[in-house]
Amino acid sequence: MSGLLLSLVITAVLAGAGGFAAGRATAVESESDDCTATRTVEKKAGREADRLGRDDVSDPDGWVLSVRTHAYVITQNSECFSAQERAEAQATLDKFKHYEES
Repeated sequence: MSGLLLSLVITAVLAGAGGFAAGRATAVESESDDCTATRTVEKKAGREADRLGRDDVSDPDGWVLSVRTHAYVITQNSECFSAQERAEAQATLDKFKHYEES
């Protein structure tokens, strides 16, 4: 009887570990897909900011919005970006905040 109970416990543990491993493998693929989509949005906002340019007198608010969007995408999706990218994005947001408060 104890041998049967031990076999059931071992089977349950192995099944749980297998399910956990399968879930992690799927989560990694999903996370990678999420980061790909996030990086696409980030690059689009960066290109838009570059296109508008800081000195474009026709749409200065559009430039600010594009730069902020670019920075927010990075800071709010930290798992998809390097420490340097996150630091630069946060510094950009801090600079805008400082200018607004002045």
